[in-house]
Amino acid sequence: PHVEERLQGGEVNIVVGDAEVGEESQEPIELVNTGKGILEISSISLEYEAPSADETEDDPALKLRDLPEFPLEVAPLNTGTDDQIDRVRFYVVFKRLDSLPRNATLVVKSNDPTASEFRIPITVAEGKPVMVVNPDIIQFKNVHAGDIPRKTVTILNTGDAKLVLERMILLGSEVFSVVLGENIWDVNEEINLESLEIGAQQSTSFEVQFAPQNELPAEGELVIFSNASEEGFKVPIEGNNRGPCIEVSPGTINFGAKLKGGNIHEIPLEIESCGQESLQILEARLSTSEDEADELLSDLGVVTSSPQFDLDFSTDGVVPNADNPWEIAINATGTVTVRYTTPDTESPVDENGTPIPDRGHIVLRTNAFTEYVPVEVTGFSVEVLCP
Repeated sequence: PHVEERLQGGEVNIVVGDAEVGEESQEPIELVNTGKGILEISSISLEYEAPSADETEDDPALKLRDLPEFPLEVAPLNTGTDDQIDRVRFYVVFKRLDSLPRNATLVVKSNDPTASEFRIPITVAEGKPVMVVNPDIIQFKNVHAGDIPRKTVTILNTGDAKLVLERMILLGSEVFSVVLGENIWDVNEEINLESLEIGAQQSTSFEVQFAPQNELPAEGELVIFSNASEEGFKVPIEGNNRGPCIEVSPGTINFGAKLKGGNIHEIPLEIESCGQESLQILEARLSTSEDEADELLSDLGVVTSSPQFDLDFSTDGVVPNADNPWEIAINATGTVTVRYTTPDTESPVDENGTPIPDRGHIVLRTNAFTEYVPVEVTGFSVEVLCP
């Protein structure tokens, strides 16, 4: 005969976890006979020394339950009958009295010739919370002017005891804030979480928002204090940190005075990708009456373009759009040719005799902080060019 326990790792590990004081849990134990003869078990006992003087023999933290009567005969595994068992089942019972670790040994005495006293270690460990924050870095990429996006942040307890959140504080750039329900906390404001409890394998969520005031990169840090560690858990925050940017040259296109009569004049508009990611041009077009009526573009001074202007995309070969944008690599440039065809008549003049030019705007829509970049275009026609 040979006695063998069916335990992972050959030992009993009990984790206190979220058990309350006075709460009991039990671990099932199964012993089998892997030999060829009858296994005679004379006793099963628990060697245990209490670590606390407050623990009594009548109310121990560890004990055995549902033990059979001894001596007990156990047939070889899978040969049992109604009158002859081939396995022994009982329980190790743990009752939480405090937070102290405990060790014991389960002792099985039998006629096993190789292990007449079979010993199984039992360990009781205090459960620990483990805090995981997702995402581990809160990143806001390519946020346009006027946008205030939010990112959901989830705190997950992957441990086996309650995670207690005490407080949070947001450090760094003032363009970040924390949103909890209907409340918003700014930088350097301590957020009291009032000992919020998160059970094992449970989670809670909140939001961080980003309200950039310019295209400059912004950095912050969210520090979360809990019972998982003595030091706060730090979550980096980044906004527009490695995004694209746009520069146009010239900043305005002025054809000046040109001879009337359908003469064609061209000026190239260079678009430079000046950021740390590729610049996308989602639109490059002349402004329309709809743009002049649009609140955003009208605030940027955009007016309806004169029909005397048009754009030539032959340099880059395709008109950019949202489905097929221009992708301008870092430090590279794209070119749009702006064309002015002078009218057949001389431009009108104002009350001071100053020519009233043809006007318009090239509207560039990008993936950079400044989503819309209008470039003013002007030109006027004259009867005779001054030498």
